[in-house]
Amino acid sequence: MPEHKKHAGLEPKSHTETVPVRFEAEVPELPPGTRVWLTGSASTLGGWKAAGVRMEHLAGSLWVKEVRLRKNALCFYKATLGSWERVEKTAADGEVSDREVIARGPMTIRFKVERWADGTHHEPMSTRDAHVMDLGNFGKELTGFDHKVLVHVPPGYDENGDAHYPLLYMLDGQNIFDCATAFLGQAWDADKVHDELVTANKVRPFFIVAIYHCNQRDRFYTPVKDTRFGGGDLDLMASVIFQDIEPVLRERFRIEEGPEFTAVTGSSLGGLAAFHLGWRYPERFGIVAALSPSLWWAHNHTVSMVRHDKAAPKPNRFWLDMGTHESEMLLAPVREVMELADLLAEKGYNVALEIDENGRHNEATWKKRLPLVFEWMFGNRPGRR
Repeated sequence: MPEHKKHAGLEPKSHTETVPVRFEAEVPELPPGTRVWLTGSASTLGGWKAAGVRMEHLAGSLWVKEVRLRKNALCFYKATLGSWERVEKTAADGEVSDREVIARGPMTIRFKVERWADGTHHEPMSTRDAHVMDLGNFGKELTGFDHKVLVHVPPGYDENGDAHYPLLYMLDGQNIFDCATAFLGQAWDADKVHDELVTANKVRPFFIVAIYHCNQRDRFYTPVKDTRFGGGDLDLMASVIFQDIEPVLRERFRIEEGPEFTAVTGSSLGGLAAFHLGWRYPERFGIVAALSPSLWWAHNHTVSMVRHDKAAPKPNRFWLDMGTHESEMLLAPVREVMELADLLAEKGYNVALEIDENGRHNEATWKKRLPLVFEWMFGNRPGRR
Protein backbone atom coordinates (compact mmCIF):
# COMPACT_ATOMS: atom_id res chain seq x y z
CA MET A 1 0.00 0.00 0.00
CA PRO A 2 1.16 3.60 -0.59
CA GLU A 3 2.23 5.91 2.18
CA HIS A 4 -0.07 8.64 0.86
CA LYS A 5 -3.25 6.72 0.15
CA LYS A 6 -5.12 8.83 2.70
CA HIS A 7 -4.63 11.83 0.39
CA ALA A 8 -6.08 10.22 -2.74
CA GLY A 9 -8.59 12.58 -4.31
CA LEU A 10 -7.36 15.57 -2.32
CA GLU A 11 -5.25 17.18 -5.05
CA PRO A 12 -5.01 20.98 -4.94
CA LYS A 13 -8.08 22.40 -6.62
CA SER A 14 -6.20 25.56 -7.60
CA HIS A 15 -3.97 23.64 -10.04
CA THR A 16 -6.23 23.34 -13.10
CA GLU A 17 -3.60 23.35 -15.84
CA THR A 18 -2.18 19.93 -16.76
CA VAL A 19 1.00 18.94 -18.57
CA PRO A 20 2.09 15.67 -20.25
CA VAL A 21 4.45 13.49 -18.25
CA ARG A 22 6.02 10.38 -19.76
CA PHE A 23 7.00 7.63 -17.32
CA GLU A 24 9.68 5.15 -18.40
CA ALA A 25 10.24 2.16 -16.13
CA GLU A 26 13.18 -0.22 -16.43
CA VAL A 27 12.03 -3.46 -14.82
CA PRO A 28 13.46 -6.93 -14.14
CA GLU A 29 12.79 -9.67 -16.67
CA LEU A 30 9.14 -10.76 -16.60
CA PRO A 31 7.31 -13.94 -17.65
CA PRO A 32 5.46 -13.65 -20.97
CA GLY A 33 2.04 -12.04 -20.63
CA THR A 34 2.90 -10.12 -17.44
CA ARG A 35 1.74 -6.51 -17.37
CA VAL A 36 3.28 -3.54 -15.57
CA TRP A 37 1.10 -0.87 -14.01
CA LEU A 38 1.57 2.63 -12.66
CA THR A 39 -0.39 3.84 -9.67
CA GLY A 40 -0.29 7.07 -7.77
CA SER A 41 -2.02 9.91 -6.01
CA ALA A 42 -3.26 11.60 -9.18
CA SER A 43 -6.58 10.52 -10.66
CA THR A 44 -4.82 10.00 -14.00
CA LEU A 45 -2.63 7.42 -12.24
CA GLY A 46 -5.59 5.57 -10.77
CA GLY A 47 -5.86 7.32 -7.37
CA TRP A 48 -3.76 4.59 -5.69
CA LYS A 49 -5.62 1.64 -7.15
CA ALA A 50 -3.05 -1.14 -7.40
CA ALA A 51 -3.78 -1.55 -11.11
CA GLY A 52 -3.90 2.17 -11.83
CA VAL A 53 -2.92 2.64 -15.47
CA ARG A 54 -1.34 -0.02 -17.64
CA MET A 55 2.10 0.72 -19.05
CA GLU A 56 3.11 -0.21 -22.60
CA HIS A 57 5.99 -2.57 -23.29
CA LEU A 58 8.37 -0.65 -25.53
CA ALA A 59 11.35 -3.01 -25.83
CA GLY A 60 13.44 -5.29 -23.65
CA SER A 61 13.08 -4.20 -20.02
CA LEU A 62 11.53 -0.80 -20.81
CA TRP A 63 7.86 0.01 -20.14
CA VAL A 64 6.34 3.44 -20.81
CA LYS A 65 3.18 5.43 -20.14
CA GLU A 66 2.27 9.07 -20.76
CA VAL A 67 -0.35 10.75 -18.58
CA ARG A 68 -1.35 14.31 -17.83
CA LEU A 69 -0.60 15.67 -14.36
CA ARG A 70 -1.59 18.92 -12.71
CA LYS A 71 1.07 21.53 -13.28
CA ASN A 72 3.19 22.44 -10.23
CA ALA A 73 1.38 19.90 -8.03
CA LEU A 74 3.22 17.22 -6.09
CA CYS A 75 2.34 13.71 -7.25
CA PHE A 76 3.35 10.38 -5.69
CA TYR A 77 3.60 7.14 -7.68
CA LYS A 78 4.78 3.53 -7.71
CA ALA A 79 4.91 0.57 -10.09
CA THR A 80 3.09 -2.72 -9.56
CA LEU A 81 2.25 -5.89 -11.40
CA GLY A 82 -1.43 -5.20 -10.81
CA SER A 83 -1.79 -5.80 -7.06
CA TRP A 84 -0.24 -4.60 -3.83
CA GLU A 85 1.07 -8.14 -3.30
CA ARG A 86 3.25 -7.55 -6.40
CA VAL A 87 4.38 -3.98 -5.75
CA GLU A 88 7.94 -2.89 -6.53
CA LYS A 89 10.56 -3.55 -3.82
CA THR A 90 14.15 -2.55 -3.16
CA ALA A 91 17.02 -4.81 -4.15
CA ALA A 92 17.14 -5.99 -0.52
CA ASP A 93 13.39 -6.77 -0.59
CA GLY A 94 12.53 -3.67 1.44
CA GLU A 95 9.67 -1.23 0.96
CA VAL A 96 10.11 1.40 -1.74
CA SER A 97 9.10 4.86 -0.53
CA ASP A 98 6.52 6.54 -2.71
CA ARG A 99 8.28 8.12 -5.66
CA GLU A 100 7.45 11.77 -6.26
CA VAL A 101 7.35 14.29 -9.08
CA ILE A 102 6.38 17.93 -9.46
CA ALA A 103 5.41 18.53 -13.08
CA ARG A 104 6.68 22.05 -13.84
CA GLY A 105 6.12 21.39 -17.53
CA PRO A 106 6.21 18.56 -20.10
CA MET A 107 8.78 16.05 -18.90
CA THR A 108 10.05 12.47 -19.00
CA ILE A 109 10.72 10.49 -15.83
CA ARG A 110 12.81 7.33 -15.99
CA PHE A 111 13.07 5.03 -12.99
CA LYS A 112 14.31 1.53 -12.26
CA VAL A 113 12.42 -1.25 -10.50
CA GLU A 114 14.91 -3.48 -8.68
CA ARG A 115 12.53 -6.34 -7.93
CA TRP A 116 8.88 -7.20 -7.24
CA ALA A 117 7.17 -8.47 -4.13
CA ASP A 118 6.67 -12.20 -4.65
CA GLY A 119 3.05 -12.25 -3.50
CA THR A 120 3.70 -14.56 -0.56
CA HIS A 121 3.18 -13.63 3.07
CA HIS A 122 6.31 -13.47 5.21
CA GLU A 123 5.81 -13.35 8.97
CA PRO A 124 7.87 -10.31 10.04
CA MET A 125 10.25 -10.50 12.97
CA SER A 126 9.54 -8.38 16.01
CA THR A 127 11.99 -5.53 16.61
CA ARG A 128 10.66 -4.17 19.90
CA ASP A 129 12.98 -4.19 22.91
CA ALA A 130 12.66 -6.69 25.75
CA HIS A 131 11.56 -3.98 28.19
CA VAL A 132 8.48 -3.18 26.09
CA MET A 133 5.65 -5.05 27.78
CA ASP A 134 2.11 -5.89 26.69
CA LEU A 135 -0.31 -4.29 29.14
CA GLY A 136 -3.36 -5.92 27.55
CA ASN A 137 -6.52 -4.70 25.80
CA PHE A 138 -8.62 -1.79 27.01
CA GLY A 139 -11.76 0.13 26.15
CA LYS A 140 -14.08 -2.59 24.85
CA GLU A 141 -16.99 -1.55 27.07
CA LEU A 142 -16.54 2.13 26.18
CA THR A 143 -15.98 1.91 22.43
CA GLY A 144 -16.90 -1.61 21.37
CA PHE A 145 -13.31 -2.24 20.31
CA ASP A 146 -10.19 -3.62 21.97
CA HIS A 147 -7.39 -1.05 22.19
CA LYS A 148 -4.14 -2.92 22.71
CA VAL A 149 -1.59 -1.12 24.89
CA LEU A 150 2.18 -1.59 25.04
CA VAL A 151 4.39 0.03 27.68
CA HIS A 152 8.06 0.90 27.43
CA VAL A 153 9.50 0.69 30.94
CA PRO A 154 12.51 3.01 31.35
CA PRO A 155 15.85 1.23 31.77
CA GLY A 156 16.92 1.21 35.41
CA TYR A 157 13.36 1.40 36.68
CA ASP A 158 13.72 -1.60 39.02
CA GLU A 159 17.08 -0.42 40.36
CA ASN A 160 15.74 3.05 41.21
CA GLY A 161 13.05 2.02 43.64
CA ASP A 162 12.12 5.51 44.83
CA ALA A 163 12.16 7.33 41.48
CA HIS A 164 8.95 8.45 39.74
CA TYR A 165 8.81 9.01 36.00
CA PRO A 166 6.96 11.21 33.49
CA LEU A 167 4.44 9.58 31.18
CA LEU A 168 4.02 9.85 27.40
CA TYR A 169 1.01 8.49 25.51
CA MET A 170 1.67 7.74 21.85
CA LEU A 171 -1.24 7.14 19.48
CA ASP A 172 -1.19 4.71 16.53
CA GLY A 173 0.57 2.30 18.85
CA GLN A 174 1.18 -0.30 16.12
CA ASN A 175 3.87 1.94 14.66
CA ILE A 176 5.70 2.97 17.80
CA PHE A 177 8.01 0.07 18.74
CA ASP A 178 7.79 -2.82 16.32
CA CYS A 179 8.45 -3.24 12.60
CA ALA A 180 6.37 -6.42 12.70
CA THR A 181 3.20 -4.41 13.33
CA ALA A 182 4.09 -1.00 11.88
CA PHE A 183 2.58 0.43 8.69
CA LEU A 184 4.73 -0.72 5.76
CA GLY A 185 7.11 -2.23 8.33
CA GLN A 186 8.42 1.23 9.31
CA ALA A 187 8.44 1.58 13.10
CA TRP A 188 9.32 4.77 14.97
CA ASP A 189 11.61 2.76 17.29
CA ALA A 190 10.56 5.03 20.15
CA ASP A 191 12.01 2.61 22.71
CA LYS A 192 15.46 2.74 21.12
CA VAL A 193 15.31 6.51 20.51
CA HIS A 194 14.39 7.04 24.18
CA ASP A 195 17.18 4.81 25.49
CA GLU A 196 19.81 6.43 23.28
CA LEU A 197 18.80 9.91 24.45
CA VAL A 198 18.80 8.82 28.10
CA THR A 199 22.25 7.26 27.71
CA ALA A 200 23.48 10.51 26.15
CA ASN A 201 21.95 12.45 29.09
CA LYS A 202 19.77 14.46 26.69
CA VAL A 203 16.43 13.52 28.30
CA ARG A 204 15.27 12.24 31.64
CA PRO A 205 13.81 8.71 31.47
CA PHE A 206 10.04 8.41 31.03
CA PHE A 207 7.35 5.83 30.36
CA ILE A 208 6.05 5.43 26.81
CA VAL A 209 2.52 4.07 26.45
CA ALA A 210 1.60 3.04 22.89
CA ILE A 211 -2.14 2.72 22.23
CA TYR A 212 -3.24 0.78 19.14
CA HIS A 213 -5.82 2.46 16.90
CA CYS A 214 -8.01 -0.67 16.25
CA ASN A 215 -8.56 0.49 12.64
CA GLN A 216 -10.97 3.22 13.75
CA ARG A 217 -8.79 6.32 13.34
CA ASP A 218 -11.39 8.40 11.50
CA ARG A 219 -13.78 7.83 14.36
CA PHE A 220 -11.74 7.97 17.57
CA TYR A 221 -8.96 10.38 16.51
CA THR A 222 -11.19 13.24 15.38
CA PRO A 223 -12.71 16.06 17.45
CA VAL A 224 -15.81 16.74 15.34
CA LYS A 225 -17.63 15.08 12.46
CA ASP A 226 -16.38 15.64 8.93
CA THR A 227 -19.05 15.83 6.23
CA ARG A 228 -17.12 13.35 4.09
CA PHE A 229 -15.56 10.97 6.61
CA GLY A 230 -17.80 11.12 9.69
CA GLY A 231 -15.94 10.61 12.96
CA GLY A 232 -15.96 12.95 15.93
CA ASP A 233 -15.64 10.47 18.82
CA LEU A 234 -12.36 11.69 20.29
CA ASP A 235 -13.94 12.03 23.74
CA LEU A 236 -14.46 8.25 23.76
CA MET A 237 -10.72 7.82 23.19
CA ALA A 238 -10.10 10.17 26.11
CA SER A 239 -12.42 8.08 28.28
CA VAL A 240 -10.49 4.94 27.41
CA ILE A 241 -7.29 6.63 28.57
CA PHE A 242 -8.69 8.22 31.72
CA GLN A 243 -11.01 5.45 32.91
CA ASP A 244 -9.33 2.25 31.72
CA ILE A 245 -5.65 2.70 30.91
CA GLU A 246 -4.31 5.32 33.32
CA PRO A 247 -5.62 3.74 36.54
CA VAL A 248 -3.80 0.51 35.66
CA LEU A 249 -0.61 2.39 34.85
CA ARG A 250 -0.62 4.34 38.08
CA GLU A 251 -1.38 1.23 40.12
CA ARG A 252 1.46 -0.79 38.59
CA PHE A 253 4.16 1.84 38.06
CA ARG A 254 5.72 4.83 39.80
CA ILE A 255 4.52 7.69 37.62
CA GLU A 256 4.78 11.42 38.29
CA GLU A 257 1.47 13.17 39.01
CA GLY A 258 0.35 16.32 37.21
CA PRO A 259 -0.08 17.60 33.64
CA GLU A 260 3.46 18.97 33.55
CA PHE A 261 4.66 15.34 33.63
CA THR A 262 2.07 13.91 31.23
CA ALA A 263 2.46 14.14 27.45
CA VAL A 264 0.54 12.94 24.41
CA THR A 265 1.68 12.71 20.81
CA GLY A 266 0.62 11.36 17.45
CA SER A 267 0.99 11.96 13.72
CA SER A 268 -1.46 12.77 10.94
CA LEU A 269 -4.93 12.06 12.38
CA GLY A 270 -3.09 10.98 15.53
CA GLY A 271 -1.48 14.42 15.61
CA LEU A 272 -4.90 16.01 15.29
CA ALA A 273 -6.13 13.83 18.16
CA ALA A 274 -3.14 14.69 20.35
CA PHE A 275 -3.68 18.41 19.82
CA HIS A 276 -7.35 18.24 20.77
CA LEU A 277 -6.73 15.97 23.77
CA GLY A 278 -4.39 18.62 25.12
CA TRP A 279 -6.76 21.44 24.19
CA ARG A 280 -9.80 19.81 25.81
CA TYR A 281 -8.05 18.33 28.84
CA PRO A 282 -5.21 20.66 29.85
CA GLU A 283 -5.53 19.44 33.43
CA ARG A 284 -4.46 15.97 32.21
CA PHE A 285 -2.11 16.61 29.26
CA GLY A 286 0.31 19.46 29.84
CA ILE A 287 2.69 18.52 27.01
CA VAL A 288 1.30 18.03 23.50
CA ALA A 289 3.18 17.13 20.31
CA ALA A 290 1.16 17.10 17.09
CA LEU A 291 3.31 15.78 14.24
CA SER A 292 1.95 16.55 10.76
CA PRO A 293 -1.55 17.06 12.18
CA SER A 294 -4.48 16.63 9.77
CA LEU A 295 -5.66 20.20 10.10
CA TRP A 296 -7.80 19.85 6.96
CA TRP A 297 -10.31 17.76 8.94
CA ALA A 298 -13.84 19.20 8.97
CA HIS A 299 -12.93 22.17 6.77
CA ASN A 300 -9.99 23.30 8.92
CA HIS A 301 -12.03 23.14 12.11
CA THR A 302 -8.96 23.29 14.39
CA VAL A 303 -7.54 26.57 13.09
CA SER A 304 -10.98 28.17 13.15
CA MET A 305 -11.60 26.94 16.69
CA VAL A 306 -8.36 28.42 18.02
CA ARG A 307 -8.88 31.67 16.11
CA HIS A 308 -12.27 32.25 17.72
CA ASP A 309 -11.33 31.05 21.21
CA LYS A 310 -11.67 33.85 23.78
CA ALA A 311 -10.59 31.96 26.91
CA ALA A 312 -7.39 32.65 28.79
CA PRO A 313 -4.48 30.52 27.56
CA LYS A 314 -4.19 27.07 29.05
CA PRO A 315 -0.90 25.99 30.66
CA ASN A 316 -0.09 23.46 27.93
CA ARG A 317 3.10 23.37 25.90
CA PHE A 318 2.46 22.61 22.21
CA TRP A 319 4.81 21.17 19.60
CA LEU A 320 3.65 21.46 15.99
CA ASP A 321 5.50 20.33 12.89
CA MET A 322 5.05 19.63 9.20
CA GLY A 323 7.17 18.56 6.24
CA THR A 324 7.30 20.46 2.98
CA HIS A 325 6.60 17.31 0.93
CA GLU A 326 3.69 15.88 2.92
CA SER A 327 0.97 15.79 0.27
CA GLU A 328 -0.09 16.72 -3.24
CA MET A 329 -1.13 20.08 -1.84
CA LEU A 330 2.55 20.97 -1.39
CA LEU A 331 2.87 23.91 1.01
CA ALA A 332 -0.80 24.18 1.99
CA PRO A 333 -0.32 21.96 5.10
CA VAL A 334 2.77 24.00 6.03
CA ARG A 335 0.81 27.25 5.82
CA GLU A 336 -1.96 25.73 7.95
CA VAL A 337 0.34 24.57 10.73
CA MET A 338 2.22 27.90 10.70
CA GLU A 339 -1.08 29.74 11.02
CA LEU A 340 -2.06 27.55 13.97
CA ALA A 341 1.31 28.13 15.66
CA ASP A 342 1.00 31.90 15.14
CA LEU A 343 -2.51 31.93 16.61
CA LEU A 344 -1.39 29.97 19.66
CA ALA A 345 1.59 32.25 20.23
CA GLU A 346 -0.56 35.38 19.87
CA LYS A 347 -2.91 34.00 22.53
CA GLY A 348 -0.03 33.46 24.95
CA TYR A 349 0.64 29.74 24.55
CA ASN A 350 4.06 28.12 24.78
CA VAL A 351 4.42 26.71 21.27
CA ALA A 352 7.30 25.21 19.28
CA LEU A 353 7.15 24.90 15.49
CA GLU A 354 9.34 22.70 13.30
CA ILE A 355 9.17 22.85 9.49
CA ASP A 356 10.96 19.82 8.03
CA GLU A 357 12.46 20.66 4.64
CA ASN A 358 11.52 17.83 2.23
CA GLY A 359 9.85 15.99 5.12
CA ARG A 360 7.23 13.50 3.95
CA HIS A 361 4.05 12.05 5.41
CA ASN A 362 5.40 8.70 6.58
CA GLU A 363 6.70 6.81 9.59
CA ALA A 364 10.35 7.16 8.58
CA THR A 365 10.12 10.96 8.59
CA TRP A 366 8.32 11.06 11.94
CA LYS A 367 10.94 8.71 13.39
CA LYS A 368 13.63 11.13 12.20
CA ARG A 369 11.96 14.01 14.08
CA LEU A 370 11.29 11.97 17.22
CA PRO A 371 14.56 12.83 19.03
CA LEU A 372 13.74 16.53 18.68
CA VAL A 373 10.27 15.91 20.09
CA PHE A 374 11.56 13.86 23.03
CA GLU A 375 14.19 16.48 23.89
CA TRP A 376 11.56 19.22 23.73
CA MET A 377 9.27 17.21 26.02
CA PHE A 378 11.62 15.94 28.69
CA GLY A 379 15.02 17.29 27.78
CA ASN A 380 17.83 17.90 30.23
CA ARG A 381 19.25 20.88 28.34
CA PRO A 382 18.19 24.44 29.32
CA GLY A 383 15.39 25.79 27.20
CA ARG A 384 14.01 22.39 26.28
CA ARG A 385 11.40 22.32 29.04
